[in-house]
Amino acid sequence: MSSEEPSSSNSIGSDSVDYFKNDRNIRILSRRNETTGDPDPAFDEAFESLDKYMRMAFDMAYEALEVQEVPVGCVFVYKNEVIARGRNRVNEMLNGTLHAEIVALRNTEVYCKKRGLDPREVMKEVTLYVNLEPCQMCAAAMQLLNVPRIFFGACNDRFGGVVTVGNIYDYMEDPPQMDLISGIGWKRTVFLLQAFYSQTNPKAPENKRLESRRSRESRMKTFPLVVNAVSVLIYGYVFYFDYDRPELDGILPIPGNQWTKFMFLTFCNLLLQFLYHSVGSILALTAKSEGCNCPVQKAFDFYAVSIAFPLATTVVGLFWGMYFISPELLLTPEGKVICSVAWYNHAIHTVPLFAMILDFIAWRHAQPVVRNSLLALAAFIVLYLSDVHFFYYYTNVWAYPIMRELNTPARLVFFGGCAIVFGINYFLGFWLNSFLAPVQKSLLIYGIIFGVWGGSLFYDFQYMPRPGFEWWFSKLVMLTMMNFVLQTVYSAICFICALMDWREELRHGPGHKHQHVPSYWRITPLHKVCDFMYSTSAFPVGMATSFLFWGLYIVNPEFVVPKWAVKLIPPWHNHVTHTAPVVFLLIDTILTCHHAPSRKTGSIVIWSLYFFYLGVIFSVKYFHGNWLYPIFNHLTNEMILVFLATGGIALWFLYLVGDGLNAMLWGKAPHAKTRSTTTSKRD
Repeated sequence: MSSEEPSSSNSIGSDSVDYFKNDRNIRILSRRNETTGDPDPAFDEAFESLDKYMRMAFDMAYEALEVQEVPVGCVFVYKNEVIARGRNRVNEMLNGTLHAEIVALRNTEVYCKKRGLDPREVMKEVTLYVNLEPCQMCAAAMQLLNVPRIFFGACNDRFGGVVTVGNIYDYMEDPPQMDLISGIGWKRTVFLLQAFYSQTNPKAPENKRLESRRSRESRMKTFPLVVNAVSVLIYGYVFYFDYDRPELDGILPIPGNQWTKFMFLTFCNLLLQFLYHSVGSILALTAKSEGCNCPVQKAFDFYAVSIAFPLATTVVGLFWGMYFISPELLLTPEGKVICSVAWYNHAIHTVPLFAMILDFIAWRHAQPVVRNSLLALAAFIVLYLSDVHFFYYYTNVWAYPIMRELNTPARLVFFGGCAIVFGINYFLGFWLNSFLAPVQKSLLIYGIIFGVWGGSLFYDFQYMPRPGFEWWFSKLVMLTMMNFVLQTVYSAICFICALMDWREELRHGPGHKHQHVPSYWRITPLHKVCDFMYSTSAFPVGMATSFLFWGLYIVNPEFVVPKWAVKLIPPWHNHVTHTAPVVFLLIDTILTCHHAPSRKTGSIVIWSLYFFYLGVIFSVKYFHGNWLYPIFNHLTNEMILVFLATGGIALWFLYLVGDGLNAMLWGKAPHAKTRSTTTSKRD
């Protein structure tokens, strides 16, 4: 969703900020009283109400975009009253004349007929507010009807009939003077048009349809597919690892019977999560652009909010909560042996929570009816309690040690408390699913990414040793540390931009959820800095740092980290600096539409950064007599030159990869150079 999204007509009056009227791009192209200089109360009144009525025009434009029409909307205002609205309906009605102004004109005829007014006389006092310069057809109609005022947004460089392609004063031999104002919210119109033209027009001829991001997403929803497919692989491998594992016999009530392990809530959750994410992967592959309202999709959404999220959250919360109190409450000695495999323990007791949070971020699940959801959750709880008591009845073994230690009344209280935890987690998931609209989604993700980078950088500054460096800033000669600071700064800018987007959304209509509009509209200087950094530094440098480190590490760890330094670096810190960049940058690429600079500009910046860092490497060698990285001690001078040249080419290649991924996911619109008002100086 755009950060500039206008409010609905019901909320316009509550916004006291003159968003459009204070736009510095507004240009007065002509005035009716230009020669006489007489006062014009009608113009003054129309200009004072500009913000209110332009918002309505943009509301109509958004409505057009929602139904895959060219996003143009307008309103006719007569004596300070909106008498007609219109939006483009060309595709809908298969009629090339049904532009927004013509639709509004037809609605004006209906208005006048009901009130016994003459449409021609009414139009002589109408003010037209429209987000895009009227085409020659519509401009001629307005001139013939003697419309006195036209306030519009962006100029129409291809079909504009007011001042751009045609001139409105050329349509009649002796045309009356008009009040013409342009540039009102032109950036918003440009981005709406980019959003429309970056998707497929379903009414266009087959051979002219664009292979756009929207059409690609109709076949494959990238982010949901990645989240669900990775979850399936993790859970599938856990099942494979578990199969015929001899240690399991120690906890199974019937040794050798794999089915008896489903008396444990953890394994029930594992199976249900595996099935849930498997269905999610299939739906992500087969989803249609207009959305899937099939029974499977509806059941998937219902299950996600009603069962999958509260179950995963409860399993993770109860396990780690009681584990920190006393592991003996949950695990027998044999169970401790099984969970001593760290990755396995986290796969079944930590991953489910994060997988479901990412799933909620990836999907926009339809909210179920609360009553039905709670009934489904209660049915699951009853079913599981029956399962536990069934196994106890036949094997005389409780699923968890804590159940064995409690007497019957205390056990009932324990079961009731767990049911309450289920309910709390259900409402938490219900709220989270409501909260994660596109802008809030960006805010949450970038907040997490910035928290990881910022917290890790603080830890490095405060607690990490500095062998060989007197000052912490001396560590910035290392590519890893440069990238560390770069990614922290970049994630901070992304987070601030997400905050700005959220603020704009709250100001201009939080009720709108326009899914066709890119989630990130680059409108402020800070947004532009963020886009520039992504293309020319954050993505290529971050990827290069990760791939170079792990590539050399696989060949020989001592090429990048001496043995004595390995013990000084915590494993988690090593993964933050050398693994997290790949994950975070890919998430950023999927989440955000970046407006990349030209390839020429990007290439110049990339090679400038490369030669700058070459200077750092050779400066360290010259002043300190040692190579910055151990690998250089194993290479001849000729091999060092080849290695450095290859690194430069790889860095430039990664820049092209990032630029290509951005264009592939978001279409060509992010790379289109938008033009400001071509008649900006026609005052």
